[in-house]
Amino acid sequence: MIRWHPNALDDYRNASLFSLDMAEIKEGTLIATAAGATADVKIWRSELTSEGPQLTYLSTLRGHSGAVNVVRFSPVCEGAPLTLASAGDGNACHFDLD
Repeated sequence: MIRWHPNALDDYRNASLFSLDMAEIKEGTLIATAAGATADVKIWRSELTSEGPQLTYLSTLRGHSGAVNVVRFSPVCEGAPLTLASAGDGNACHFDLD
């Protein structure tokens, strides 16, 4: 089982991860999202550098009242904004990420 990572504000060490999605926003750069038993959706950026892959935490998105069961990015299209949809028990959220 994959476990949520702890951060400075909350302790997620025992919270399960339910969904993960990634999108390539440009060559060598991915944006990733994950969600699970908490009501939060996390966002990271992964870049391929001369020193190897670099993972950077970007944000925590809130809007759910309980567990988030699924997260998905929109297809990446040039000129179109990147969006993220998430759904949990009882509600769904849509985030514009530009």
